[in-house]
Amino acid sequence: MLPSFSIDGDLLNVTSNFAAGFTSDSNFDQVTTAVLNDSGAPVPYGMEIVQNSYSNTGEEFMIIRYGFVNNSGAAVSNLYAGITIDWDIADYLTNLGGYSLPENMVYQYDNAGYYYGMSVLDKNEFSGARVTLDSPAPDARTGSFQYITTLDVNSVTDPGDYRTWIGAGPYSVNAGDTVWATFGIVAGDDLQVLKDNAYAASQKALSVGFTDVSVGIGDDNQLPTVFSLEQNYPNPFNPSTTLKYALPTNADVRLEIYNVLGQLVKVLVDADQTAGFKTAIWDGTNQYGEKVASGIYIYRIKAADFVQSKKMILMK
Repeated sequence: MLPSFSIDGDLLNVTSNFAAGFTSDSNFDQVTTAVLNDSGAPVPYGMEIVQNSYSNTGEEFMIIRYGFVNNSGAAVSNLYAGITIDWDIADYLTNLGGYSLPENMVYQYDNAGYYYGMSVLDKNEFSGARVTLDSPAPDARTGSFQYITTLDVNSVTDPGDYRTWIGAGPYSVNAGDTVWATFGIVAGDDLQVLKDNAYAASQKALSVGFTDVSVGIGDDNQLPTVFSLEQNYPNPFNPSTTLKYALPTNADVRLEIYNVLGQLVKVLVDADQTAGFKTAIWDGTNQYGEKVASGIYIYRIKAADFVQSKKMILMK
């Protein structure tokens, strides 16, 4: 789908609501919306793009969602969504940067201790990222597409005026349907705080139903038809991994981590949960918050009458 990749001038504003974006929503007190289309592109998709931003006073992240509404009359496949930011924060000529793959995050920082980055909040949709001094080559359209669809984790060692790209996908969208890509914009006082805030953003997105959801216009969100427990990803992992499971009905769920001796290490979930696709993240710590040793661990779910276990490897 490269010929229709969006650059400056491709997207035209249809409508927006920024000034009236403050809300009494308990999850977010600032919400803004803009609707655009790609009629300015050389080869338009024929889509509308809904951009929603969500933030809450006191949280060091914001969530940005892009909904791609397929009005083209035909199915679209291999669709990617991406963001690029030229931060220019503080002494931007002294910036460095890096990647934190467990959080699907690319970030920058400067010598004053400001850290800022972008993350893909659905763990299965991260497609690529780049922090670089280079301009996209051989042109903005081709180079930017490469940056959001491939991952280059080479160390960034020389200070400079860096820019970051991040991407999600690929998506397939049937005619008349909508698919959503969800990103986090994150800040922190150091790298660990930045990682913690990226994790908090992913949990917030999950808790409000922003991730693991594909919406068809006029249709209810699809629910799983059977109980299931997926293999964790990544595996092996360090320092964290994502566990996904499916609930076709509301259920009392308990998700536990055991070592190979059968000793309980940590309870990740112990709650009544509504039906749907669920995600939990294990950060490699025990119930006391202490880091555990490398090795094989077993994760076990019990939901209603469904019980299943799988193995995973923590490798340091």
